[in-house]
Amino acid sequence: MSEERKIYSVEHCFGCRDGNILKLKLKNQTIGDRSHVEFDVTEEYCGHPHVLHGGVICTLFDEVMYYAFAQFGIDAVTTAVSVRYHAPTLAGTHIILEAWQTERRGNRIKVKSEMKDTEGKLLAEAEGTFFVVDVERLIKHT
Repeated sequence: MSEERKIYSVEHCFGCRDGNILKLKLKNQTIGDRSHVEFDVTEEYCGHPHVLHGGVICTLFDEVMYYAFAQFGIDAVTTAVSVRYHAPTLAGTHIILEAWQTERRGNRIKVKSEMKDTEGKLLAEAEGTFFVVDVERLIKHT
């Protein structure tokens, strides 16, 4: 019998908690084996005028990729994220991100993700590597 893991929430998480200033307030859904997040791009998240900031896109990917394994009771930290941008994402766009696990070796998990608009146009894609951790033990040793 495997030990049930508790997934920790960070009160001020930029991606999913209400305690941060910009409040992305992402709500994850699970569709099959994929995590699914939708987001409305507004001007406050833009870097260049009317264009979603690349760092916000990276944060969105980090969040949706985390949920791809957290839905199974696994807690892990990000060790690498690689993003490829295909097209500018403009303010007023409703975007859909999906992520799925591609590999698990020991404590390392690899995940892929795509970000599309509502017409299905690929705007960006990402790959991430995560390291499984025992959060209680990590907190005690920091």
